[in-house]
Parts: sequence; C-alpha cells; structure tokens
Amino acid sequence: MAKATPDTNSKKSGQPGLSSGRLTFPRHRIVYALLRPLFGIFLLFTFHFRGKRFREENRRQPYFILSNHNGALDPFMLAQSFRQPIYFVASDHIFRLGLVSRVIEWMVAPIPIVKSAIDIRAIRQILTIQKEGGTVCLFPSGNRSFTGPEMPIPPATGKLVKQMKCPVLLYRFEGGYLTSPRWARSHRKGRMTGRVVRELSPDELKTLSVEEINRILAQELDADPYRETENQQAFKGRHLAEYLERVLFVCPSCQGLNTLRSAGERLACSCGLTVRYRPDGTFAPVSADSRDSLLKWPHVKAFDLYQKAFLEEKLRDPLYIDQHRARPFFIDDEEHLSCLSRASHSVPVLEGRMMLFSDRLEFRAPQQALSFPLTSIGMMSVHGPQVLQFHDAKNDDVYEVRSKKPRSAYRYMVLFDLLRASGALSIPLKG
Repeated sequence: MAKATPDTNSKKSGQPGLSSGRLTFPRHRIVYALLRPLFGIFLLFTFHFRGKRFREENRRQPYFILSNHNGALDPFMLAQSFRQPIYFVASDHIFRLGLVSRVIEWMVAPIPIVKSAIDIRAIRQILTIQKEGGTVCLFPSGNRSFTGPEMPIPPATGKLVKQMKCPVLLYRFEGGYLTSPRWARSHRKGRMTGRVVRELSPDELKTLSVEEINRILAQELDADPYRETENQQAFKGRHLAEYLERVLFVCPSCQGLNTLRSAGERLACSCGLTVRYRPDGTFAPVSADSRDSLLKWPHVKAFDLYQKAFLEEKLRDPLYIDQHRARPFFIDDEEHLSCLSRASHSVPVLEGRMMLFSDRLEFRAPQQALSFPLTSIGMMSVHGPQVLQFHDAKNDDVYEVRSKKPRSAYRYMVLFDLLRASGALSIPLKG
C-alpha cells in the first residue's frame, strides 16, 4: 500500500504566534476590558455561569493559571474571574480558520499547541509572555472531558510549573461537564461556576517535587460530576442523549462494537438494550434487559470504565488481536483526511473509508489507499466532539480526520491506547 507522503513544505512557512518579537501588546488590555463584561452577560443567560472574582489579583503581577477543561467557551468563562488580559494556550486548529483566525490572533494572541505532538515552541512562548509580565492560562489535560472526570494531565506539566517564576493559580469549573457534554448535540442549563481553588507561590513551588505538583493538579482540577459526595442537580435541555455514541461504543448486553445509537433522550442497541439519559446525567432503564446493566453502569463514567475493561480483557487474547489484522475493529465512511501545518493550514489528502486494525490505521478512496502502522503513530487524540488527530512519528507529520456525520473518534483513541498499553503492537504475525 502507498505510504502517506503529502506535500508538507508549507510547514516551514511563516506561522502565527511564532515571531521572535514581543508577544504582549496594550491592545490586548483594551480588547479584554471591552469584551469581558459583554461575554459575562451572554454566559450568565446562556449557561447560567458565574465566575467568582479572584480578589487577591494584583494587576501588575503575572500569573500562570491552570484549569480543568469542560467546554469550548472555557477561556471566556475563566476570564470573568480576572481583570487583566489572559493569554490562553489553544489547540492549533483555531489558527486554520482564515480571516477569523487572523482576527482572533490580533485581538487576544492565543498560543498555538498541537495536541498530538510534544510542542516545545508553545512552552517557549509561555515563558516569553511571563517575562513580559503577561498572564498565561493552560488547560493541562489538553482535552475536554469525555465522561465527567478530568482527562489525564501529562506528567511533564509538573516540570513546566516548576519553571514558573510567578504565582501559579489552580482554577476549577464545577458543573461544566453536565452543562456542555463533549459528545452532546446541544448544551443544557443547570448551574455552572468557576473559581480559583488554590494558589502556589514561587517559594512553595521550590519546596515541591514534580511528582507532588502533579498530584496537586490532579486533585484540585478534577470536577467529576459523578462523585458520590456530589449533590445531583438537573441540567435541562433538548435531545439530552443525542450523539452519546460519540463516547459509548460497546453494548453491555451483546458486547457489540459500534452498535449503539442515540435519539432524543434514549440510547439503544440493535440487540434491544435501551436506556434514557436523565437531566442529572444518569441513566434510567427503558428495556427490561437494561435494568441489571444500569445497577453496574448508572452513568457515562461507569459505562466508559466498563467498555475499556471489556476491550482490555479481549486484547489479552493473541488470537483476538490476530483476527483483527484482517478484520477491522471499526469502519467509518465519508472521512476527510488532511495533513496539518502547525497553526497555519491543512492540506487535503483523501476522502473515503477509515478502518482501524490491530496493527494499522488504514484509509481507502476509489483511486488511493494509505496505511499507517500503529507502531509509527506517536500519539492519537481528539479535538472538539469528534475530530481525530494523530502524529506520524516516522515522518513527523500531523494528520486530522473529519466527518460531517456523528461518529466516535474517541473509540479510535481508546483502542489505540489500549493496544499500545497491552503490548499488542509487538505481537508477531502468526504463520
């Protein structure tokens, strides 16, 4: 099969936000002062969001803010708690929107970062802005939560925090996941808040190890809505269950892969299993055979833990892995594959079928076929509800896969991570 070799010379062209000159400007303060109150009104009426003011803020003091991540509007929400402009580290896909991207860059100068690759340039920009007296905010997990708990925070985050010469603020959103589930078709109205939950001074950071810093981040930034201590409240809206199949893809009744479909408030499998998604984020049984299942998997978080455990167990069987070298785990049609140039543009590669096997990710179009060995994929991630992104470490290219119809990019990422963790990618082919 042909090897993926699209033209990526454009990577060396000029890219926004990478200038060696100054990164902070007075216009950012003006834009911030004008837009912050307007967004505050919009967020209050649209999402019932209230950001608690950080009253200890010193406007002449730069800060490094780390926050959990729940929705696309998190930067606008977090900004309601501060009076000085904040430079947000943002996924580089927002820099590929043409004129819109240029306007955003001029107004607020976000720092581009590629999710599926280690990005040293973004770290350099963070440190440069700090030296210029600017406040930077990073969502360290780099991902909105799919299932409720905060996504894993990379261990290298502690090393970055350790380098900070300014106070580090830990900011936590509560109620964000159930307000804007990452998989959902629409947002809901309940009660959402945001506030600084802890401040780490430079002196305190000197006494903490990298491991201790990472433990603090994991504890303070997790806003799991399914904790037993949480008082469940209603998050009302329309089509509450729609596009749950973006995250739930293993049926607990028949163990079918990609057999679950959503409509309105219900999630159902072709085998007959049917559940209703309630405003408090839990499931209610509809079909008789779903009652026992819901005792074990009453919400999205528990359901996801089940499907991961199920796949992990299946991948312990070398025969199962060998079978899926010829038969894909997942098939999706009408997929758009592009090669990305960091914080600049994307180059279309093909449109066709995407398939994940136990040893490769494959794309097929009428006149073209591309195959990426899983051993050469350095990282796989998802941005937005369902855009798949992966880093071809062999050629140092980053690819993006989009679809106009709802489908799960999450399941590709989950299975790739499980295959790598299980050692399955090193199991030799039989025969």
